[in-house]
Amino acid sequence: MRTPARLLLAVFLGGALGTLARVLLGSVVSTATMPQGTADLVELSAGSMHVLDSDILTALIANLAGSLALGIVAGAHWPPQRAGWRAALGPGFCGGFTTFSLIALALALVFSTSAWAIAAFVLGTLGGVLAIVLGRALGRRISPPPAGAGAR
Repeated sequence: MRTPARLLLAVFLGGALGTLARVLLGSVVSTATMPQGTADLVELSAGSMHVLDSDILTALIANLAGSLALGIVAGAHWPPQRAGWRAALGPGFCGGFTTFSLIALALALVFSTSAWAIAAFVLGTLGGVLAIVLGRALGRRISPPPAGAGAR
């Protein structure tokens, strides 16, 4: 089965917007949590990488909010003519907005020294699953399937 080009474009554009939203969220979190003048991006120095607390917090917020949004998208009824919107919002925007890789990197770098990184991983994973479940229920309430369509 071939995926129509318009659905691929919808995922691409949604992903670009989701990634931009995560970068903007990171800027807001960084400004709110880091002392003025402190570098906030993942730093590369002398061949080593340091993940800052604001990066972990940004990933945690993005993953929880993105999981909730993805649950809503997955739970809502989407008529066939709205397939592009579903693709743009679900795998596109939510896929670009959320990030597991930064949490995994933080754990790999600071697993033995940072209780915060471990807590963020556990909270992000369990909270993400709960947010998906809650989001699906909200999505079904916001946009239920037509009568007789069966539950998803």
